[in-house]
Amino acid sequence: GAIYTRASRSAFIDSEGNQKRWFAFKLDNAAGAKKVIWQVSTAPFNGFDGNWKKPIGLVGSGEVSAASGEFQIDFANLKLGVSTGISLNTKIPDITSSAKNYKPIPQKQTIFYVRAVPVTTLGQVIGDPGDGIEIVYGQRIMSGNPNEAVKAELELWPSPDNQKLIISGEFHVPGTPAKRDIAYSLVTNSGFNFFHFHNLKDEYKHLIIQVSTKEFPAKGGNWPDTPDLVFEESHDLPTDIYSRRGGYVYYDKDYPATVAIDFKKFGKKASELKEGDYADYYVRGVALKPSINPGQFDAIYTDTVNVKYGLSESTIQVYFPPAPPTQKINVTTPGVRIKRYTPAQWQKNDYLHHYYVFQEPKADEIVGKYKNIATGEVLRSYYKYNTPTLGKNYPNHTKEQYEKEIIPRVLSVGTAVYFPPPEKKQKEWYEQLWDMVSGFFEDLWNVVKIYVNWVSETYEMLKVKLVELAVKLCPIESLKEEFKKAMEALLNYGLMCLGIPPTLPNFDQLFESGVDYLVSVALTEAGIPVTEGNKYIVKKIEDEVENAIKEAAYISDYNPVEAPFLKMDPNYLYRPAYVDIELYNDASVPSIAGSFNLDVTFEFNKNNMYASSQKVGLVLDHTNWARTTPGSSTAIKNASQYFEYFVYDLNGKTVKYNENEKAIYDIFKPVKGVKIPELKPGEKRELRVYLTPYASWPYGHDGGAPSRYPSGSGIGYLEFDNMYFKNGYQGNDFTHFEIQGHFPSPNEYKASIGMWVVDDTEYFYAEAYKNNYYQRLKMPVCVGWKY
Repeated sequence: GAIYTRASRSAFIDSEGNQKRWFAFKLDNAAGAKKVIWQVSTAPFNGFDGNWKKPIGLVGSGEVSAASGEFQIDFANLKLGVSTGISLNTKIPDITSSAKNYKPIPQKQTIFYVRAVPVTTLGQVIGDPGDGIEIVYGQRIMSGNPNEAVKAELELWPSPDNQKLIISGEFHVPGTPAKRDIAYSLVTNSGFNFFHFHNLKDEYKHLIIQVSTKEFPAKGGNWPDTPDLVFEESHDLPTDIYSRRGGYVYYDKDYPATVAIDFKKFGKKASELKEGDYADYYVRGVALKPSINPGQFDAIYTDTVNVKYGLSESTIQVYFPPAPPTQKINVTTPGVRIKRYTPAQWQKNDYLHHYYVFQEPKADEIVGKYKNIATGEVLRSYYKYNTPTLGKNYPNHTKEQYEKEIIPRVLSVGTAVYFPPPEKKQKEWYEQLWDMVSGFFEDLWNVVKIYVNWVSETYEMLKVKLVELAVKLCPIESLKEEFKKAMEALLNYGLMCLGIPPTLPNFDQLFESGVDYLVSVALTEAGIPVTEGNKYIVKKIEDEVENAIKEAAYISDYNPVEAPFLKMDPNYLYRPAYVDIELYNDASVPSIAGSFNLDVTFEFNKNNMYASSQKVGLVLDHTNWARTTPGSSTAIKNASQYFEYFVYDLNGKTVKYNENEKAIYDIFKPVKGVKIPELKPGEKRELRVYLTPYASWPYGHDGGAPSRYPSGSGIGYLEFDNMYFKNGYQGNDFTHFEIQGHFPSPNEYKASIGMWVVDDTEYFYAEAYKNNYYQRLKMPVCVGWKY
């Protein structure tokens, strides 16, 4: 049957394979549930019931019986780029058909959010809908540095030549593969040359065989970007040489990981050769296995075999086989690198008690009393108990004088306002506001719910405003629809890649470093180049977008006294950790659009997990694992048990430490598919990516397993604390940042812009060596740094 996991970003949907996937659900405290509505979104769900039927980024939904326990989603049928998620009696129509030139920046991978919502027969939600689970969707990509040196980890054993086949019973058996540095392929012989991947482990499921006219580069040229190839072919294991070729079935049970090459397909014909001539070809193999990082391949390479192709094995003269024709494309791939990291600002426990004055209060807005701690002055409402019939607290001042002279002495713009926890002795101070204030702090869960729903509604109104701006300010009249579509798509899900979910009260501050990025991505997708002629208009668009964001947030936050001049104090609010990324183009030609992934991981093996005179080793706090007296036998036992949990259970006991394998846990949720806009020659641009802690539950057994180990135990707050604080300091040996760009191949790029792709021609980007799109750093996570 199906295997299910609670690990977020662990399930991978291959966009080039079977896109149907089963999901299981279990109903707890859902009395009266008759149906379950499943939903798929490109943006995170806020978890509460506000606008739950049409959340931001909704691209698919369906329903099943509450008793079914599971449902299936076909991701190939999702309506990507159509849903707006906008309610509030506002509708932006689907303009996909009219925006003919709109081309989304290609993303190798992205994130979908899936949840199951129990409802009554009438469709009323039971409880809060929840935030569901996160799925990785897209194409499989190669793990690791694409430009690192290639190390041969396997031997490639060739048959001696493409000798005529030996008849053995009903099968045609080729010459036996063996360790050889040189093999021959004779044009006068029938049959194939066979190549065996010697001692290949069972975990490798896919083989690639490559033939080049030149020796393979010692550094770079990794699959799938290997240069000078005249032949490349892929095989799933077992290959069954066993496989049918030319009407024959070749078979040898002792060499299952074996592939065949017919050199006559690309070599010279016999009539073009003379006795003693031969050509040098170079053959190597690549073996792939699914990486523990979902949606990736790990690759190992064989050594290289030199195949001499000619009329006979006598070697008199050498001719050089022609390399495939090449053609330069006058664009390049951009560079991407991490510039700095800033750790999280953690939310204070009493954050709902702290506010600040963000606009000048009006006389009628002062209800109750406010005290200036520095001067001792108490500000009272203009009218006694805020009722004109009871007289004035300030009989010698008009309302205008009260607003200009009295209020600023206590509540000037920027003043911090603190509401102490309501106690009975304070009832007289709060006067008629006592019930309101005490009620506010008695139901803080409802307060949080109100905040999240309010912010989501504010964000939806902002979306309407920004899409209207896109149409109004588009610099090219004929591309208004394209720009509108691009802006809509970004607001639905593009910014979620940057870790800016519209659920935090200070979401507008998180936008500050993203406005120019948002506009540049929208312009790229709309097909609008930034030129000297329109850069003024582009700057105006950026300014207008920034003003719209500030305007959307320029309203009061929900607070204990419903004062319209108060917002939550950002110094007490949670602000996610973030990484500042530089996108750059050091080439003399424009760079193409693409995307990048970012991982922040905690990695250890047998060499660094134990303390020594040179290494600190893992420091694991287990205080919350089981509360015991420090130093007691029970505490020591619990410390040992927690070590087992962290080192073995989290990865489902799959890491083979005795074979020097390493465990890799996510500190923050893996970031997938952040779009990179086109860049002009010499252009640099920074964007900020916010990071979400992978742990989302107080206790590990309640949360999801690490994304790389779907059968592992759950990561809870204690595990995050141990990775982030106890072992994430400066100079630690465990925490890593890895960023990798992903772009269309030269052939894919030419096809995407409508250019003809000629078979057997090798296309390449100009000056690609000037920009590096892979970086891996061992750096701390609990302190900030620059690189």
